[in-house]
Amino acid sequence: MPNILMIHLQKIHFNVETLMNEKVGDKYEFPTHLDMKNYMINSIAEKHGIKDPELHKYAENDSKNFEYRLVGVIIHQGVADGGHYYSLICTDSNIHDPKQKEWLPTENMKWTEFNDTDTRDYNFRSNFQDDCFGGKSNSYGPALPSEFQSWGG
Repeated sequence: MPNILMIHLQKIHFNVETLMNEKVGDKYEFPTHLDMKNYMINSIAEKHGIKDPELHKYAENDSKNFEYRLVGVIIHQGVADGGHYYSLICTDSNIHDPKQKEWLPTENMKWTEFNDTDTRDYNFRSNFQDDCFGGKSNSYGPALPSEFQSWGG
């Protein structure tokens, strides 16, 4: 597994009836901590009782760490064919306390919103679910700020 794992959620689909791309506005929650060990070939084979000596050729070292923590999110505001992106990034340099065996809680870390030339402190605990999980609008995406109302419309 890589040191940094990037996951992209494809939340746009092509509507064959309208012949247009549409943004999927359904709510989709994702964790702030992800353990990929259960998705590795050795774990899957063991779960299903498969004992194939050939699997070791494809399996990564079981002693490796397969845990990841969320350190950034890119958010799209707008419709499928236009809009605006901004980022939420964990800017806390003390992401992992070497004295502790566990990671520090994500919601207690320092987060910053990067939106073009504007940067500001971001309250992860209060705003993260509303800003990142979607589900507040129809399939055409959330309401746009006035400066983007004409995009993709």
